[in-house]
Amino acid sequence: MAKVDPSAGCTHGALYQALEEAYWLMVYGCCFVLGLMRSAPHTPTGDRRPVVLICGLLGRSPSFYRLRRHLQRQGHPVYTPDFGWQMGNIERKARQLEAFLDAFELDDFHLIGHSMGGFIVAALGDAYHARARQIITVGTGFGGTPMAYTLWILKAARMMAPGSAFRRLHRARLGARENVIIVRSWWDEISAPISVCSIEGCQEIVSPHLGHIQLVMSDCSIRILTELVSAREA
Repeated sequence: MAKVDPSAGCTHGALYQALEEAYWLMVYGCCFVLGLMRSAPHTPTGDRRPVVLICGLLGRSPSFYRLRRHLQRQGHPVYTPDFGWQMGNIERKARQLEAFLDAFELDDFHLIGHSMGGFIVAALGDAYHARARQIITVGTGFGGTPMAYTLWILKAARMMAPGSAFRRLHRARLGARENVIIVRSWWDEISAPISVCSIEGCQEIVSPHLGHIQLVMSDCSIRILTELVSAREA
């Protein structure tokens, strides 16, 4: 079990955090626009285990620019695949991720999925779950979030809704594994109520930050994620 103190160095009040989340939402939007024109490059060099980062609904690889930079400094090869608009069939995106892992011949890697990216990771075949050193899902609403109903026109949103059989199946599959860590905030405007992020039997780390986007962009959350990766390097 990873030993990480999520509250270390995170002392800002709720109002400050709300403003910070608003700021990171704007940055996330800019990263989406940038990602439509150019994907973030993979960095396959490093002397530690590779890390694969999977973004969420309407996400693009540039949104991981801060986390990617910190992981690179620690010596990790970092891969940030894009799978189109991140609005379509999640099962199909999981097959694309499997093809990506095979194409780059990745084994014994850290796999981090933010928001819907956690569902893409969950929908991988058992053999790919076993190849991962650890699986970290970040702010993923495995219990089904009512927010999905506001985007019902999107196939991906319907697959993440509370009544989805897809959601129930892959939540149970991850719960049966021993290499899964759940990271969530204490309040999340997207994956709400916050209890939907939990999976019985999985280790859970609660970030003291509020918000959904800060989970992969704020200093505190980046520290949590990089420490979780480092903890499994031994």
